[in-house]
Amino acid sequence: MTSPSSIECEAHISSLPQELLESILLSSDKQQQKQLRCVNRRFHDLVTPHLFQSITLNVEANAMNIIPSSPCLALLLYLEQQQKACAGVSVARHVRSIKAGHVDLSLEDLTRFLRVCPGVTDLALFASFLTESFNGRQEQINSSSFPADRQQAVSSEDHLQVIFGGCSSIRNLQLMDPQLCQQVINVMHRMLPYLSHLNSLDLGLCVPMPEQSFDAELCNLASLQSHCPHLTSLAFPVARAEYGLIDTWQESKKKGGDFDSVIRPWTTVTDFWLVGHSDLTSGAKLGRIIAFVCVKFPRLTSLTLDLNCPFALEDTAALKQTLMDPSLGCFRHLETLKLECYGSIGVAQHVLGHFTSIEPRKLKSLTLKFHVDVGGFDFLETVSQFPALESLHTEGIGQLEADLENDVAACSLARIDISSSWPVGSSNTLDAIGRLSPSLQYLKINIGAWGTTILSGTDNETFRLKDFALGRLNLAAPCSYTSPRTISLAHFNHLSRLDIVDYGSQQTPGLLFLAEVSYDTTLMTLKSWFIEKDQSGKTCSIRCLGNSTPPELDAFANWFDPCECDDDSVTSDPPSFDGFMRVIVMHSLPEHIYYDSLKAPSK
Repeated sequence: MTSPSSIECEAHISSLPQELLESILLSSDKQQQKQLRCVNRRFHDLVTPHLFQSITLNVEANAMNIIPSSPCLALLLYLEQQQKACAGVSVARHVRSIKAGHVDLSLEDLTRFLRVCPGVTDLALFASFLTESFNGRQEQINSSSFPADRQQAVSSEDHLQVIFGGCSSIRNLQLMDPQLCQQVINVMHRMLPYLSHLNSLDLGLCVPMPEQSFDAELCNLASLQSHCPHLTSLAFPVARAEYGLIDTWQESKKKGGDFDSVIRPWTTVTDFWLVGHSDLTSGAKLGRIIAFVCVKFPRLTSLTLDLNCPFALEDTAALKQTLMDPSLGCFRHLETLKLECYGSIGVAQHVLGHFTSIEPRKLKSLTLKFHVDVGGFDFLETVSQFPALESLHTEGIGQLEADLENDVAACSLARIDISSSWPVGSSNTLDAIGRLSPSLQYLKINIGAWGTTILSGTDNETFRLKDFALGRLNLAAPCSYTSPRTISLAHFNHLSRLDIVDYGSQQTPGLLFLAEVSYDTTLMTLKSWFIEKDQSGKTCSIRCLGNSTPPELDAFANWFDPCECDDDSVTSDPPSFDGFMRVIVMHSLPEHIYYDSLKAPSK
């Protein structure tokens, strides 16, 4: 017998609007969606197109797979049989993306997958899959003694035509993690005639071998452009023989010659990822290739540079003399720049700043990814090289510094993510960032790394807020508790969102306090949250103190209230807390607070 409560619940769920129910169902993970798909027909119809939108063949053992422990060929056979039985309900019709790794599939098998999944637009393959397929075919040709067998074996070209050519729906192709050796070059050369309809080609994970180890003429930007004239997104290495043409191009343009015949502009490409250069060891060499990219792709709006070699420190004045005049060629439309560097990031920024210096400056977003041997980078240098920046994001490992000894104009940054960076020593970098960014709306920061830099003498206002907060905590909660990590954001007064990252917290639960204090050190607002961790130390929930939290912790919710600081209010048996504590003090609180990517509730 069905209970009234279950009937009401079912009726309530059934009455939800389609968009709302879909949003709820799709917010779950893959395993949950697989279970939800079996609840009823409506859930099945909503979840299935999204669940099977992408399939991965031969994923890692610990990765999420839609059909676990299912061999690739068995999956292929199942999809083919389902389509024959009832094509209208086959899950293959929902597939839009296929990722094929190190699998025991042939080109014939991949062709069958694409035939049974005609709506696929995105295809990602390991380069070894293609090279091994072609090598296997060549071995069959060499070992066969019968002309008929030889004729049947030479079918790789036919399969390439089916996969990529004709009426193929493939628009985005990615070759994953290949070594750009002669075998990959040969396969790419054979694929080019069938790639004319591509919108995106990604060799972004290539690690090229030395140029003399392969014939770069088989597959370079010029041949790629002739075969794929409609590409809008490209991740590709540039050979030295190609970017070396920039010298000839400059001479031709200065003399009024036919410079477009030297370097033919590729105007459809708006997103370019330059990868795999191991010989760019100086700013002058980097300047030549960046000048080539400016000229080759004049309509770029997004540029990613993977500079996997260390840069030597150089005198910027001397470096500038080696760079091409930006009036000849520059990034006039570039809005997004991602820069990964293993050496002096200042040199790379100087070169890129030189080629984005023509007004009006369009560069709005900058991502810097640097590694442990970089040392650090100067925030002031970054905002001076790119004064129109609105978003700055640092990734990887690196130190950040900013010195405000001289008067510096305020920048236009609205978003800053420095959660993966830490300051140099006990500098006043954080205060400098706040003072220089009056328009900042979003800040993501690591409370452990930056809270330790707020020392006496660094910035009077910042230290005064931190000292006031810790003093009130000690006065109002005279009990045993872990020394809190405290960060004072005295100069971040216009934030809309604050994201706190906490790499140092343990598996134990913790408390988070956010206090708004006026300039005359009067408490305006105090917000308190209880944070729970799972066994791995990951934050699993955050809720306001007093909302189903341990009652003995409620006293901490009012530790900042002056009325709780009277001697009469201190009990003989004060509460104790052995978990971690985090304290943030500001003059003006943001509207949205996040801790380890979880939103802190307002109630």
